[in-house]
Amino acid sequence: VVIGLGNHLLLDSSIGTREAAIPTFTQWIQKVGKVKTNSVEIKASGVGSLQSKREQLGLKAARSISKGNSVLLVPEKIAIDGITFAGDTELEKDVDRSAFNGGYAGMEINGIAMSLLNERNKGDKSSYKAFVDVLPSLDDMKETSILFWPDEILELAQKSSTRGIKGYVEDVVDDFEDLNQQIFSKAPDRYPQSMFNLENWKWAVSVTTSRSFFVDNR
Repeated sequence: VVIGLGNHLLLDSSIGTREAAIPTFTQWIQKVGKVKTNSVEIKASGVGSLQSKREQLGLKAARSISKGNSVLLVPEKIAIDGITFAGDTELEKDVDRSAFNGGYAGMEINGIAMSLLNERNKGDKSSYKAFVDVLPSLDDMKETSILFWPDEILELAQKSSTRGIKGYVEDVVDDFEDLNQQIFSKAPDRYPQSMFNLENWKWAVSVTTSRSFFVDNR
C-alpha cells in the first residue's frame, strides 16, 4: 500500500494553512521525486451547499490529457508503504519484533499509519515534512472520519446496514492497544505519548485509509 495526497472533505478552517504549504510540497516532490508537475495544480475547491460549504484539497489537471497519457507519475521511492516505513530502519525493526498482525486491513495500513505518526513526530527533521504539512489536521479528521463518531452514533449505526462500522472502529482501537503495549510504551523516548496516543492513531489511520491504494499487491 502506498499513500498520496488524495482528496478529502475538509473544514474551511484548515485549508488556508494547508494551501500555504503547497509551494514547499511542490518543490519537494520536484526535487526529491523528480516529479514533473506542469500538468497538474494542487488547489482547494468548494463543494456542498452554501449553508454547509466544505472544501477539498487535491489535484486538478492543468491541461487537456489525451486518452492513454499520464497526468502525473510519482516514483515509488517517495511513497510511504507498510513495509519500508518511510526508510526508518529503527521503526522497521520495532515492528518486526512485534506480534502485531492488524485486525482490520492488514499490516500495510497499520504500517503506513505508524510511519505517518513517526514522521509527524520528527517535525522539521522529517524528510517527509513537506508532505505531512499538506495533510488534514486532527480537527479536520474529527469532523469527517467515522473513527471519531461518538458511541451513541455507533450504537445507532448498529441498527442499520452500517452496523459493521462499530466493529471496524473497535478493531482500530484494539490495534492501537496492541501497538502501545508491544512497541510504544516500551520506548517512550522514541514514541512519546503526546504523539503516539489513540486520538492521533485514529488520525493516522483515517488519513491512510482515505489516501492509500494498492500497487503490485502491496
